[in-house]
Amino acid sequence: MAFEALKQARDAEVRADTIVKDAEAEARSIYSRSRQQALNIREETLREVKEKSQTEIKAAMNRASADIEVMTKNVENECGAIREQARAHMDRVADKVIERIVTSYGNR
Repeated sequence: MAFEALKQARDAEVRADTIVKDAEAEARSIYSRSRQQALNIREETLREVKEKSQTEIKAAMNRASADIEVMTKNVENECGAIREQARAHMDRVADKVIERIVTSYGNR
């Protein structure tokens, strides 16, 4: 009977060792799968963030281009108005220049 009890104890130890080894292997497997899933999630998140940021950058560039176009047209219009004002005064300026030239040569 003592021999039977020792054999049962030994069998129990073997089963316990097997259970522990199986549990450790399962834990390693779970850890490995979890780690891989985390890496996959990280990569997917980075990809999504990159796509979204590039989309937002494109949209900002398009808005900036539209703003630049509007500003350019406004500046061109202002320059045109200044040119027109200058042209309106050109005759007076020419007359003044001629008058000064004639007056300075006439006074000699």
